[in-house]
Amino acid sequence: MTKTRIVFVLVPAVLFAGSLFSRGSGTIPGVSSIPSDAARNTPSCTGCHSGTVGASGAATSMTIAQVSLAMNEVAQVTIQVSGGPSGTRGGFAAENSGGAFAAGSTSHINTTGRIGQFITHNNASNRTWAFPYTASATPGLYLLYTVGMAANNSSSTSGDVIAFNGFDATATVCTPVYVGVNATGNQRFGQGCRGSYGNYPVLYSDVVPSVGNASYALKLAGAAASSNALFLIGTPRATPLDLGLIGATGCSLWVDPLASMSTTTSAGHPQRGEGTATQGLAIPNTTSLRGAILAAQCAIVDPANGRGLPITMSDGLLFQIQ
Repeated sequence: MTKTRIVFVLVPAVLFAGSLFSRGSGTIPGVSSIPSDAARNTPSCTGCHSGTVGASGAATSMTIAQVSLAMNEVAQVTIQVSGGPSGTRGGFAAENSGGAFAAGSTSHINTTGRIGQFITHNNASNRTWAFPYTASATPGLYLLYTVGMAANNSSSTSGDVIAFNGFDATATVCTPVYVGVNATGNQRFGQGCRGSYGNYPVLYSDVVPSVGNASYALKLAGAAASSNALFLIGTPRATPLDLGLIGATGCSLWVDPLASMSTTTSAGHPQRGEGTATQGLAIPNTTSLRGAILAAQCAIVDPANGRGLPITMSDGLLFQIQ
């Protein structure tokens, strides 16, 4: 009986070796002895697959079409694994702290896991995956995590290489993608530019900009940590100003500023975009303000972004007083 049980365990492992978590159709963190935080940090896939994180130049990137979203807005997510063993076989697992992933043509949601929170591949034949993400119905900041694998195309799990999303492919923790979900009255405006270590800062507000609301605030996340940040408040520009003219290549100014407020982002790991900041904008209790539209954008001093002028710009935000 003991021998039969051993064979029963080993046969599936051989059949599905070389794919993420030893399963060609993927699995979900927290299910079947897989660590519940597998998309966020080690041991992750290395619990079943030997090898060094980020070996052989392996890297995983997770991108989303927009980082500032309306409630229930749908945005496309793309995950790509590069480097590692030659070939096209691989896998991934991704998690979000809120909202919901939906299956794409090469991915699926495992209904025995946390439905909508985790997603994985449905076969081991790809190293790129795309699928939709629906923002939460509750405004706030949400984090998306992923781990990817480049499989070695053999019947052995040794030599398979994993990497978490982030600048440092050898890091044992994932750099999240920061997504801000806006409350009613706030709307994404324009496009920000990539900051240091590949992170995109997000400007959002999870508070309704209503008349008499003393608690209205703009919020910044995903920015360089312990850095100077300037919140610009004004009117939306009909045509964005290309800041490449002054050395901030790839960045644009979407606001004609009427006022500015400076602050310092929070401390954090320099490569993981852990800088955050909040700027309060108390709205007077003046009914004539109702319907007024203002625009905001944030400029962050970001010495590691590689630009001649070390500035990274957030996306813009329109807010209409309710």
